[in-house]
Amino acid sequence: MYSRPLKGYGVTTKFIQDDTGKIIDVNVGIDITNAAALKLLVKKPDATEVEWVASEQQADPGVLRYTTVAGDLDQEGAYYLHGFVETAGGALHTGRRASFMVVERYEGP
Repeated sequence: MYSRPLKGYGVTTKFIQDDTGKIIDVNVGIDITNAAALKLLVKKPDATEVEWVASEQQADPGVLRYTTVAGDLDQEGAYYLHGFVETAGGALHTGRRASFMVVERYEGP
């Protein structure tokens, strides 16, 4: 099982701090049809751990989809995440770690 943000496992993706409506797709590598729980387990730059409730990406089986809302991308720095699935039978599956960066608006040279 593996996690892959924005269909680019191993690729660092950048988001702008406080942006909303950004789609994060994570391929968990297993059948998630009828799963009891779909989540992204996220560690923010200040080490705060949060859970973002995901949904199944209908066009691509085995992919969790999450769309950011206010407060998700509130810190500048590296975010680390795992896709997490609880199957209908109660089995728990945690994917490999993936990451992305959040940068402040107007950052750069």
